Amino acid sequence: MGEESNQSKKARLYQLLTQYEDWIPTLKEAIEVEKLGVEKYKREGYGQYLGFEWFEVHTPGPRLYKMVTERVLNITFSSRSSTHYKVVDPGLVTEVIEALEKPG
Repeated sequence: MGEESNQSKKARLYQLLTQYEDWIPTLKEAIEVEKLGVEKYKREGYGQYLGFEWFEVHTPGPRLYKMVTERVLNITFSSRSSTHYKVVDPGLVTEVIEALEKPG
């Protein structure tokens, strides 16, 4: 049953990224920024990485909020001065992006 759920998530994400192709560069950058952020926090002993902010992925807030409403991103921290995001399933997002970018 979990595999069917994963397949439906993959199909839904594939459909979204076909419809919103401009999300792909943001998601690729977000996954890279998250990976580097987690590594930096571990290396420097900061504690838990909160996630990226809009300026780190060069994307306006409204586009990120749309990704949140479509369950591609989660808001992991929010205050008056900042909002932090994380990709819900970086592995699945990478898999779908690679499939979309594959020639042929």
